[in-house]
Amino acid sequence: MDDRIAHELDILRQQYPDACYQNRWVLLRRYQLSEGWEPPALPVAFFIREGYPGISPYGIYVPAGIRFQDQTPKNYKEPATPAPPFDGQWGVFSWEAADWRPAATPEGGHNLVNWVHGFLSRFREGR
Repeated sequence: MDDRIAHELDILRQQYPDACYQNRWVLLRRYQLSEGWEPPALPVAFFIREGYPGISPYGIYVPAGIRFQDQTPKNYKEPATPAPPFDGQWGVFSWEAADWRPAATPEGGHNLVNWVHGFLSRFREGR
């Protein structure tokens, strides 16, 4: 793991102390979703692509079976390929930062915390 990612993981763990890292994958063990989602809280994972931070992470990976008001969400696929290296079956939301602007330091621009906070906008969309 390079120094930039290590530093950003330290920042991320200030808000998500249970965040773990494995082979460019990050797992947050409990992420609270907005109303209408089932289950209301679940693990989420994402992949840090080569070229980071110049290239944003990709995808919101969740345990297979997620539903919004008993319906399969849009832009969601299960099983996820590739699958995160964490236990269980996974699905993936196609998700990429529309306006990713990193800086020389994580504090000066977009970073992993911004990325994770961006998930809220997807889940607020609902189905």
